[in-house]
Amino acid sequence: IRGGIEYGLGVFISDVESKSVADLHGLKVCDQIIDVNGQKFSRISHQDAILILKTSLINYKSNRLPIKITVRYLG
Repeated sequence: IRGGIEYGLGVFISDVESKSVADLHGLKVCDQIIDVNGQKFSRISHQDAILILKTSLINYKSNRLPIKITVRYLG
């Protein structure tokens, strides 16, 4: 990801691996992340965004809890 409040930006997807789950679900480079599992990304630091995404991934891998990401397509 890139961006965060400390840069005066929202949080954006900076890379999507080909044939990854993100790719298969239609996420694209430059999509703006609006929220993850109900946690708003409108005024969040880069570090907090990373923490939320990593925690969501850990919860998915260990407990099969779904990850719900809302994005705005800007590409």
